[in-house]
Amino acid sequence: MAGSASDYLEKKLLDHSLGVAAYTMPGTVYLALFTADPGEAGPGTEVSGNGYARQSTAFAAAAAVDGVMTARNSTAKTFTAVGGA
Repeated sequence: MAGSASDYLEKKLLDHSLGVAAYTMPGTVYLALFTADPGEAGPGTEVSGNGYARQSTAFAAAAAVDGVMTARNSTAKTFTAVGGA
């Protein structure tokens, strides 16, 4: 999904930038795993079961890396292994 944002985020940021509506950043941001790329419009299917849980995370400020604007989470995350099919 590099280079894209959800339709929801695109709309919120555009409205905010044009002065149509204020965008309040979320209090907590979560990192989650999906069984396939959820794409821009769909929620996708988040992994579930076997002790899996999405994790809250914090991000460092965005910066240009090799000409691409990038934001990285500030700490490494480890997920519990989920049994295969």
